[in-house]
Amino acid sequence: MSIRRGYVYDIGRPYPESLLVVSGDMYNQIPNHPWVLAMPVIKAPDKAMPPFFIKVGEGFVVETDTVSRYPKRLLTPAKLPRVDTQTMTDIDNALFKILATA
Repeated sequence: MSIRRGYVYDIGRPYPESLLVVSGDMYNQIPNHPWVLAMPVIKAPDKAMPPFFIKVGEGFVVETDTVSRYPKRLLTPAKLPRVDTQTMTDIDNALFKILATA
């Protein structure tokens, strides 16, 4: 299976149920490299959302302040397959604010 940036994948426990892959495709396709970088996709909170949660699909958000590595071998395609270009741009901007600003 080819793991792609901007796609949502399911993963087994003890990890979050669904993940949005944010590492670049070149990184994801490195042979014998077991990891991808991803963010948890969770149900949208009923109350006000924290500033770095971004809506992805109906009723779900991505936690942009929670980037971690996950094993490729555990990923399977999710029901919410791909995040649109504008949402990925919003996620990139949020990451920039978190990582590159003081």
